[in-house]
Amino acid sequence: MNANMVKALVLDAVYQVLDNRVFRIMAVLVLLPIGLSFAIGFREEEMVFLFGLKRWDYGPILGFFTDFVGTTVEIDDKQGYMVGVFEWWLDRISSNFGVIFTIAATAFFVPQMIEKGAADVLFHKPIGRLVLYLSRYFTGLLFIGLLSLVLVGGVYFGFLIASGYNDPGILWGALTLTYLFGVIHSISMLVGVLTRSTVAAILLSILFFFLNGGLQIAWGFRAQYRAMVEEEDALLAAEANSESEELEPEEGEEEEEDSGFWGPLFWNGFEVVHCVLPKTGDADVITRKVRRAVEGADAYDDELTDFAILELPAGFEETPLDAFRRELPNAEITAIYGEPTFAATDEDSVVSVWRRDRREIERQIGSKTRYYTERSKHAGEDLAALLGALPDAGTVDHYAESMGTNSPKKHGAPIFMRSAAAHLKWERDGRYRHTILVGTKDWFHTIEIDLPATVDEAAREDLATDFLSQCGVRGSATASNWYDEKLDWDAEWRFNIFFSIGSTLLFTAVMLGLGWLKLSRIDF
Repeated sequence: MNANMVKALVLDAVYQVLDNRVFRIMAVLVLLPIGLSFAIGFREEEMVFLFGLKRWDYGPILGFFTDFVGTTVEIDDKQGYMVGVFEWWLDRISSNFGVIFTIAATAFFVPQMIEKGAADVLFHKPIGRLVLYLSRYFTGLLFIGLLSLVLVGGVYFGFLIASGYNDPGILWGALTLTYLFGVIHSISMLVGVLTRSTVAAILLSILFFFLNGGLQIAWGFRAQYRAMVEEEDALLAAEANSESEELEPEEGEEEEEDSGFWGPLFWNGFEVVHCVLPKTGDADVITRKVRRAVEGADAYDDELTDFAILELPAGFEETPLDAFRRELPNAEITAIYGEPTFAATDEDSVVSVWRRDRREIERQIGSKTRYYTERSKHAGEDLAALLGALPDAGTVDHYAESMGTNSPKKHGAPIFMRSAAAHLKWERDGRYRHTILVGTKDWFHTIEIDLPATVDEAAREDLATDFLSQCGVRGSATASNWYDEKLDWDAEWRFNIFFSIGSTLLFTAVMLGLGWLKLSRIDF
């Protein structure tokens, strides 16, 4: 097969696509989010329409969104938050409805190719059927890839021009849609060969897409449930000092493995189906993690606790811990702070992160003694009392509030801090310190901002807001993102990204192979 033949095959597919009405509709729909990104500008403090023709304050708009998601966290980066909402909407549209439209626009490739008349012309040329079949597949992939790039590229320039918001990472969204389309397109082509019907190819491909996605979600929930049960069993065994003995199920409760013949058969079959089917639901997560790997690491990422700092304030650079010198007033305060795990400095200011285990708190209530898992409230009260007892300490301002939720403005992977935090502002030795105590899973983190007391209050608050807006926990143990956090490059095989991609590509190759095998057996 020479270059002219390849060119002729590509041009033939191009003309068919351009002549398809569904593709024309999809091309028009692509212009809608691009037009919105140019028409609506998300500025730092307001939204504008058509570069200032009309303006809206963020207050009512953000109030609607925060009420909708059920959070009372104050949003500092309003522009980043609103851009994040738009990106989320675009991501949901492209990864769901986008797949439907792309399949509808390309499902006719194979049925039209093997129609009487078209087949007589094509299959009497000196071109193998495998080449013809794959040319239809890769041409569709190329078209959708280019269309996706136009979509995300247009939105990127819209944000850049209308909002002044520069985030090249938006362009990674084209990879998600192309990856998903590549899988479903192989199903569409196989159905097209088997049924010779464009309608059947569209309907069965879309049905497979949603059923497969539902199965993958169900598998993720089951995996999370099993992990929670195993963790509970391990804790109970540790408390009973019987780690070497199996825990007996409670009365009326049966272990899943002993549920007879059909239970294990069903769940084992479910595991096999999950392994064999493509992991289309992983596409968004993989894109975000590829983006993180390419764009670089965070300023700080604690692998043990998932605590992360996305970016440092301007002018700050990380300081090696062996060169970090911070003498705390006494052993009791040191015990609350924990051990330093990260520090960064500029000319005369320091931001640092400390870590320790949560404590069991004993409280006397009347004649009874109660035990509690330590919360930021307890740690803040204890630290405030210790600081207030220091002879040379200034006024200690102690209050509690929730940490903010960051928008996905780096690596496309937001970090969260939804638990309450204890804040203490205090002065000593001519230094001003803002200390934040926050619990993360089984640990406590102390975040400290240390700067000269001569710095004015406005500059202090700006530094604190800037730094704290970048701090948080990457993910949380909720059903919505537990699986996303487990899925990683070096995770066990069930949650391994290489396995997810490999099994998906293998499934796609098998579908293409079955389609070609059927095509090779058709007698025209």
